[in-house]
Amino acid sequence: PLALRREGREALHEAGHDGRGDALNTPTAIFNGEAEIIERYGYKSEALLLHKAFTRVNKTAQVWMLVVPPGTGSATVDFTFATAATGATAVIVDFLGEQEQVAVANADAIATIATAVAAKINAKLDWPITASAALGVVTVTAAVAGSRFDHYLNQIRMRFTKTAGTTVTKGGVTAGSTDDDQTTAISTLENYSIYYQVNPKFTTSSASATD
Repeated sequence: PLALRREGREALHEAGHDGRGDALNTPTAIFNGEAEIIERYGYKSEALLLHKAFTRVNKTAQVWMLVVPPGTGSATVDFTFATAATGATAVIVDFLGEQEQVAVANADAIATIATAVAAKINAKLDWPITASAALGVVTVTAAVAGSRFDHYLNQIRMRFTKTAGTTVTKGGVTAGSTDDDQTTAISTLENYSIYYQVNPKFTTSSASATD
């Protein structure tokens, strides 16, 4: 079996339980695949991303998830569109190895472009980000709180398919406040006979032979 323990949910219960009421920081066997992941941890959780990645290469192994509560404060980053379009083009959004395109018509105002881009991002239910638009600026926010999720906003890019009188500029990432704490989760795993474990971090400054 495989333990994938890197997850969070955009709306995990404050009491420390998942969407089915099972406690976090406890290994949970997943029997109903992607549908169960979504029910427990949400569309925008890392659990869903990891489950998708793993099942692409192994569809038969028993998967376990050990999910921790999120940290605090969600990372954000702004994309600013400048001047109205002077021709037809499209905005390309690059994220997690995927590309989405948003059509831009001649004379589209920056507010129109930003609103369409934000809507396209929010339509991607399994992307661990959300977006809002105001005055030609798209603000992208990590769907899970905590500083460990800054890297998603570092990855996202936007560009135009061709020049049409307008540009898009990415601002600096405002980091999440505090990281998620995985100390309890790692300690709990020691009591389970799960052979292969995929962990995003460790509890000490360096891994030891018994980690």
